[in-house]
Amino acid sequence: QSTALMAVPSLLMGLLPTYSRWGAWSTALLVAMRCIQGFALGGQLSGSYVMMVEAAPSNRRGLYGA
Repeated sequence: QSTALMAVPSLLMGLLPTYSRWGAWSTALLVAMRCIQGFALGGQLSGSYVMMVEAAPSNRRGLYGA
């Protein structure tokens, strides 16, 4: 699901019309798509940090989690 939340806005960003064609709407849509990507990345990173710390050797968990 997070992969789709990164891929679909990337595709749509490539298909956005220019500012001269749609004006401020194109800018607003670009910002909205970047926000969607940011939410997807935030959801993915928190889970990956937990997995990384749990998989780290016991004497290196603090280093891996920092």
